[in-house]
Amino acid sequence: MSSAQIVALGERRKPSSRVRIESPQGGRVIAKLVAEGDYVQAGQPLYRVADLSTVWLMLDLFPDDASVVRFGQRVTAQISSDPEKLFVGRVAFIDPTVDKKTRTFRVRVEPANPNETLKPGDYAKARIAVPALPQPTIYDPELAGKFISPMHPQVIRDEPGACPVCDMELVSTAELGFSPTPLPEQRHILLPRNAVLTVGDNSVIDVEVEPGKFEVRRISVAAFTQSHAAVSAGLEAEEAVATDGNFLLDSQSQLIGNASLLDPSRASPPGEKSGRSGSQQDPFEGLEEQSLDL
Repeated sequence: MSSAQIVALGERRKPSSRVRIESPQGGRVIAKLVAEGDYVQAGQPLYRVADLSTVWLMLDLFPDDASVVRFGQRVTAQISSDPEKLFVGRVAFIDPTVDKKTRTFRVRVEPANPNETLKPGDYAKARIAVPALPQPTIYDPELAGKFISPMHPQVIRDEPGACPVCDMELVSTAELGFSPTPLPEQRHILLPRNAVLTVGDNSVIDVEVEPGKFEVRRISVAAFTQSHAAVSAGLEAEEAVATDGNFLLDSQSQLIGNASLLDPSRASPPGEKSGRSGSQQDPFEGLEEQSLDL
């Protein structure tokens, strides 16, 4: 009961069969914990009220993915109940511990929900754009030269000041690793991921040295994405690379004693010229041609 209600009750000196209880905050009732006629004690919760204008989106990321995510990064999400819409939020918290069961990090995103389209308990798929190659700073045009709340990343201002939500001082986005100016492009040769065969620390590709003839070449891969591999050494631009049938080519090379994925030591290290003539031995060379009646 509010102070005004207590004063009014004292003035009436008469109990009332019904008492209006005011909620300490606005929002929607998401849980009813008592029924009419129940006996309640002091401090007992009656209803659960939530402000759904901003909700939490909890992401589960593997450690190698979570290690490149930063506070304040932009996140786009697609929910299962309304897959035609994209919701935008920013990373508000990265759990410093790993879940013992799932071996993942929990990352909290706070997307705006003005129309209450996002429902608590719904499932979502989220996308966070991060550099394929690790770098100390990243560029986000929405955060370049800005100031952001350390507790509410949706609060972004052009000038320093206090957060209107938590009253904490805004911090410069540069302190969080966001560059105030566009960064120079990192130039690497991109290959379809299927073109690269990898075992342990060894990565090889099949490069066409003559029409229809390939050689196995060792390369250095700077980073892998879901669809591509960024090659930092061992391949020159405009060289043709096999993207299908790589295991067949690799096994053929192994049979004739040339470099292969299982024995890449026969190939030149990345960045060095191959010591061979530039084409693989023809496995049919030296065989007499015969005609067969089928």
